[in-house]
Amino acid sequence: MNKILGIFIVLMMFLTSCKEVYFPDDLYSPDSIPVIQGFISEGSSPKVTLSRTLGYYENTVNFISGASVYIEDDLNNICELEDQSNGVYLPVIDDFKGTAGRTYTLHVKTPDGLEYGSLPQYIHDNPVIDSMFADPKTNIRISYNKESDPIISDVEGLFVYTALSNNDDSTRYYRFNTSVVQEFQYILNPNSFFPITVYQWKSWELGQFYNSDLSVTINGRQVVPKYELGYLQYFYDPFSSNNSSTAPLPIAWIVSLRIYSISSDMYDYYNSIDQQLNSDTEMFSPIPSQVKSNIHCVTDPNKMVVGAFEASSVSVIYKAFRFIDLEKYRSKLLSNFPEDIVDGSQRDFPPNFWVIL
Repeated sequence: MNKILGIFIVLMMFLTSCKEVYFPDDLYSPDSIPVIQGFISEGSSPKVTLSRTLGYYENTVNFISGASVYIEDDLNNICELEDQSNGVYLPVIDDFKGTAGRTYTLHVKTPDGLEYGSLPQYIHDNPVIDSMFADPKTNIRISYNKESDPIISDVEGLFVYTALSNNDDSTRYYRFNTSVVQEFQYILNPNSFFPITVYQWKSWELGQFYNSDLSVTINGRQVVPKYELGYLQYFYDPFSSNNSSTAPLPIAWIVSLRIYSISSDMYDYYNSIDQQLNSDTEMFSPIPSQVKSNIHCVTDPNKMVVGAFEASSVSVIYKAFRFIDLEKYRSKLLSNFPEDIVDGSQRDFPPNFWVIL
């Protein structure tokens, strides 16, 4: 037994001594790849952001300044952009707006002398939003306790969808940007002579920046019959004098939906990002190089570049929802709603953007 134990200890020491942490040479590579993000929408001025990819141990963004940047349309009109700060390039003269039916191309020359260009981007007409609607259902919610153990529960709320249509003969491609303002109210000192009503609101993005979809042909039209925008979870008042399971907070959600009509290569770009970031169920995760850019290096085709140039038209719809139960809800279509609302609260009187359902 002693001999066997001795052999086992020697073997373990040998195996332990063979372990060595491996650091690939690429982690220390000084090379960085240009990141070019450009946008122009119908009726809006262009904007381009230039930076470089971060190294494995870097945490500070390296913006590119001093580059030559311009956008050209199919009528040979040119808009020069200048560096404002933090790699953001805006027009020198703000008289160049995106126009439906025109084609735009981005050109960038970095301080190292390399030139980059995008594929031509055509601005289609505005997306036609047929409707935005909801479906009251339960949804699975996963939370974690102090021991990081998952807690799975069913929650109530609304799945929100949109439907689009177009009379084009060819497939249309869309990107979705959805923001939500959640409003609720409660009473301070409800049993006192002077109870105070508090109006509170929170805002967040519903879904991801790269959410995209394409149309299908139905009865000779290009249609997106039902695209899921996200889920609005309902909450109950834990401080109510009633049973918390039957005492819902008076909550309303105001959903602001912006839909961009984009090119097929921009759809491929966003779709490849989605596949890259949401590949949990796949046996083999896609590699980052599979994210498809529509920008290439003109000077040296072998040089890598990431990012994309988008030229698009946009349609906006605002709608308020209020959950009632798992069979019905209230909604109201709004003609407008303020942009960029941040979290806040107010006593006694609701803010001027407050929506009552």
